[in-house]
Amino acid sequence: MKSLKLITFIFMVVVSSFTSTVQCEWLGYNSWQPLVPGDTIYIIAPSNGFPDEESLFTTLTFLREFLLSQYGLKIKYDGTAFAKKDPLCPEKAMSTQAAFSDLKAAFNDPEVKAIWALRGGRLSHEMWSLLEAEAKSFPRKPLLGFSDITSMHLFLNNLGFATIHCPVLFSFKESPAPMVNKLTSLTSTVDILMGRTPMVTYKGFIPHNKSAQEAEETIFMGRVLGGNLSSLHYYDSVYGAGTSQEPAIWMIETFDDYTRIDSILEAINRGRILKNAQAIVFGLLHNLSYSDPKFSAVQKRCELIIKKFAQKTNIPVFSVMANDDDSCFCFGHGDRNHPFPLGTFGILAVGAQNEPTSLMISAS
Repeated sequence: MKSLKLITFIFMVVVSSFTSTVQCEWLGYNSWQPLVPGDTIYIIAPSNGFPDEESLFTTLTFLREFLLSQYGLKIKYDGTAFAKKDPLCPEKAMSTQAAFSDLKAAFNDPEVKAIWALRGGRLSHEMWSLLEAEAKSFPRKPLLGFSDITSMHLFLNNLGFATIHCPVLFSFKESPAPMVNKLTSLTSTVDILMGRTPMVTYKGFIPHNKSAQEAEETIFMGRVLGGNLSSLHYYDSVYGAGTSQEPAIWMIETFDDYTRIDSILEAINRGRILKNAQAIVFGLLHNLSYSDPKFSAVQKRCELIIKKFAQKTNIPVFSVMANDDDSCFCFGHGDRNHPFPLGTFGILAVGAQNEPTSLMISAS
């Protein structure tokens, strides 16, 4: 165990000793310039919109005041873009073309230092064909969000962009009426974005197969990739053959019908996207709050689905503990959605029998 601790310690010292942008370049990964007070975050809505203009206005007003007063950060958005509904999908905030034009404007705006999704939802993958033509020329800026935003994370990560898996801007602990991630403060995400957390560290994971259980005192290294399971499945079907084969630690979450989750995992296991996986870490596979009476039963059912998947692969498979404790790492659609960078370098260090497994990810 001493050798594992020594290797982990050396990694932590090396990562901490470099400035944020330099450290990732030295490790062979792209990153972003940490934000400072006065910088601007652009808000996009490539997925679902708000049910009414009043709630949208209330949310945007709150975000402007909150980010400025707490962090000195400004926000920017094209208010007219949110009104461009897609006639084929009324729940979307705007059409696919409008969403891409908004995203392109955000990347090319020199005033904008980061891009944060307002909501998740569905169908942001429809922008892939548009991104293919122009995304390579986009300036390197971090994209933030989760759920359906995974479609954009995957595409940009494969081009070398670093992004952040974190709550979307309409729903977090401090927001007026959070629907998901109700116990997740925005502070931890902003600390990553502003370079105050040069390395994200989380502990406590459950091993689900022989490869994970026998990996005591072992470290797995690679790019940290992943997000929503359905988006991973879509991406695999379109771009799986072109996915980078460099080693990766895959992070997976979703919420869906049990049968659908099971079938998608079967397809993913037979697909190409996980061929580079050094380890897989599952977050929540449902969207229940800890206070929901069904939480324990549903969580156990989801763990059985994970275990079924894990028995069919030689890749070490772990999951979060999903305890109602902020010190326990958790990500997904539940009350806690702890942030972590995607596309940057990470280490999953498996402890001995009585030692916790640790995940360390270079941030910005």
